[in-house]
Amino acid sequence: MEQGQFWDIISRSLEVSDGSIERQAAELEDILADLPPVQVASFNARFVSKNLELYSWELWGAAYVLYGGCSDDCFEYLRSWVVGQGQDYFKAVQRDPHTLDNGRLSFAFESDEAEWLSYVGEDAYLRASDGRDLYEDYPQSPSTIAVGEPSGTAWDEETVESLFPDLSPLP
Repeated sequence: MEQGQFWDIISRSLEVSDGSIERQAAELEDILADLPPVQVASFNARFVSKNLELYSWELWGAAYVLYGGCSDDCFEYLRSWVVGQGQDYFKAVQRDPHTLDNGRLSFAFESDEAEWLSYVGEDAYLRASDGRDLYEDYPQSPSTIAVGEPSGTAWDEETVESLFPDLSPLP
């Protein structure tokens, strides 16, 4: 799947979501389930790739400060949520993790619902392929579960706030 088509599908799902992660995930799944299975697998691979592009200590540190803590699962779901916000927001957050503190995050990320975005490709593939499993059909398909260390310089939980003095925990 071409990058333009990928971001178009994300945008279409975001437009009808009205800020609801659950609605966006359902819309994404519906859009994808109407595509040929190979296209769904390609979408999933691109989604995972974009998620992993955000796997950096800097972004994790900003999320840690904003949430008052951020587990590896929380960070995975946050990255999926950022991808789900569309190309412009993705690029802005990738360039500057402080972008997370623009008001959008506090509204949309009050729950762990962003996990649904991490798995929407797998769920859509089940539908598009009449019940086949994405990872059985494409065993080399990547997963949003990151392996190894994030890019950049590691931080310490005791001092991470000093790296982001302009960020305050979300209410």
